[in-house]
Amino acid sequence: QMDPSLAAPVLGGLLQSICTSFDELASHSSPAPSGNDEVRLFVMPAEAQIVLAATFGLIPEFGKAGSAARPQGFWPAPGTVLEVSAVPDLRTGSIAVRLLYGGAPLAADLPWPALRTRLAMSLE
Repeated sequence: QMDPSLAAPVLGGLLQSICTSFDELASHSSPAPSGNDEVRLFVMPAEAQIVLAATFGLIPEFGKAGSAARPQGFWPAPGTVLEVSAVPDLRTGSIAVRLLYGGAPLAADLPWPALRTRLAMSLE
């Protein structure tokens, strides 16, 4: 979908912060985020939403969601928010990443270990 190394100049600091926060949460004994352990990020700039969706490997899903909300194409409508949050992954006992676009799930939850590997490629 895109060369992951291209994301670092645009979102390097944000990707590093996401990795650090989710790694810390995943290292806890309980996979269920609660209280101060909650990780939630709201991305509002359209450019950041697009690069983040591409880095996560979700541009087709992002395009469909954007097209449904806006006939001009997948560019996010003003005021649209991409929400990134940690949720329990009951299959693995770890955490997963949930992305909501305009309040609706963008795709199935992404297991953190696999997504972490993908993000690491973007940070190299």
